[in-house]
Amino acid sequence: MKKDLLVTLATGRNIEWTKQLFSSAYFNAGWKGDYMILAYDMPEEKLSWFRKKGILVKKCRPMATGLAGKSNDPIFFSKLYLFSEEFGKWRNIVYLDSDILIRGSLGDLTKVRGFASTLDNMGFLLDQFMYSKENKREFLDLRKNYDLRENAFCAGVFAFNTDIIEKGTFDGMKRLAKKYSGILRFGDQSVLNLYFYKRWQRLPGAFGVLANYAGKDLKLREDVDGIILHFAGPRKPWDKNSGYYREWKGNLDRADRIDLKRIPGPSRVWTAEEMKKQEREFRSRPRQITKEILLLLKLNALELHHRLRK
Repeated sequence: MKKDLLVTLATGRNIEWTKQLFSSAYFNAGWKGDYMILAYDMPEEKLSWFRKKGILVKKCRPMATGLAGKSNDPIFFSKLYLFSEEFGKWRNIVYLDSDILIRGSLGDLTKVRGFASTLDNMGFLLDQFMYSKENKREFLDLRKNYDLRENAFCAGVFAFNTDIIEKGTFDGMKRLAKKYSGILRFGDQSVLNLYFYKRWQRLPGAFGVLANYAGKDLKLREDVDGIILHFAGPRKPWDKNSGYYREWKGNLDRADRIDLKRIPGPSRVWTAEEMKKQEREFRSRPRQITKEILLLLKLNALELHHRLRK
């Protein structure tokens, strides 16, 4: 029987972040599948800790360099390797960014069929791309092929069954990255949203709590709960001034005790009622956020329409 796989990205700059993530997956989620890092620009000596623990290492060559956009660091495109045929030997793959705290079982993510992710903070596909006079042709082509009012997902948390991997999947993603290279705002996330356009499922809110933006006024809150807390904005949990630092540091301090031959049970398994309650909170939060964002998008759309008609 195929095993499941938990994956994150790692560079020489964020080894402690990665150790914390795997520690919280081991002690809090009781993850029983394989563990892997997609290692980008990491010297061998920094990989030894992971190898000794039995954590798999895939060294990733740079991909899609030179793309426009603030989040197009080549490291992020390494996520696309997960959709190459070699990953078909696992059953389900769960990808998590390293700026995440795990507080409970990830078991539901191993039951995903197809591709599933959490709703992006901005909400719309339109916001995944940039417009300027220089890239007008690319944007017109994008608008012709995709409804930019569709919801978008966050590529910091996703899960998929490897049955979706076909011979041309990886190459198809690379072609999209190249075709729209001048307008990708969030790099790999923009590409994945195009590839899985209208073919992705939304994960329950408990798997994508944005702790940075949990309040109605979009300010940081330090009393939120969830299976996965994702710090996709400012005030990362490793910041000593963060209200989550103690939890983050506690996970990190236990990392050396990881023993993949003896995996504990999850520290918490969310009940159906807890999931429903979190889902209600999750669904109310995007509406509060997107009321403001929607106004901006409408204004931008009117301006864009005017520009494109010229």
